[in-house]
Amino acid sequence: MRENTITLKDGRKLSYAEFGDPKGPVIIYFHGTPGARNHPIALAIEGVAPFVRFIMVERPGYGLSDSNDGRTLEDWNNDFEEFVNQLDIPHFCLAAASGGAPFALANCYFMPERIKRAAIICGVGPLAVEELLEKMGDTEKAWIKDSMHNPGQIIGNVAKIHADPHGYVQGIFNSLQEENQKMMSPAVVEAFLNLAFESSKSPYGMIDDGRTFLSEWNIPFEEISVPIQFWHGDQDSNVPISHSEYVSSRIPHSNLIRMD
Repeated sequence: MRENTITLKDGRKLSYAEFGDPKGPVIIYFHGTPGARNHPIALAIEGVAPFVRFIMVERPGYGLSDSNDGRTLEDWNNDFEEFVNQLDIPHFCLAAASGGAPFALANCYFMPERIKRAAIICGVGPLAVEELLEKMGDTEKAWIKDSMHNPGQIIGNVAKIHADPHGYVQGIFNSLQEENQKMMSPAVVEAFLNLAFESSKSPYGMIDDGRTFLSEWNIPFEEISVPIQFWHGDQDSNVPISHSEYVSSRIPHSNLIRMD
């Protein structure tokens, strides 16, 4: 893993990590909510596709990236365009999971000439559409509403995770079914421990993400020209597949793969 930051025109820092071949074809990945540049999926990608230049960028308010209070999807696009310009990456593919989906969709709309194609995995849909919000899992729905109406709750919860990331990860591990626990090697648990620490350095990435999810996105899906492949699990109870159904059905060059 090669870590670095860039300085944006307004002086804020934007952090990222690179994996794989520095001269390979570029895939830029947007983490979920919360998340950080050291997500374990990057190591998995590097293991199966070492020829790819895989870049994981942290949104403002996560890890080493400075926050940008009240940021919008267009604000993110401006930051991201400056990011790829500074790294001198003219063309690339995008991938995004869960809470990273709105930001990837925004880039596909605002800068289609630079994005070859995109992949959205279990992506959250526009929660200004009430039926999409109400179908989400109770825990997800609660923190997203807190981002708008009770941010102090998120600030307190994130502080607890940062103070004891081991306890947080252990709690998640204990909640898994036994067969899934057996798949979690000590190295994987350690990777998620590091992710919990980095993603909880500040609560404001999570707060701003939640507010973005709830706001009007102002992205005309019908005008997105980038080919987008959606993947979503039929049994996903946190972000139901109805989110991907809603978005993918409105984007011309898209396809949804349903996973059991």
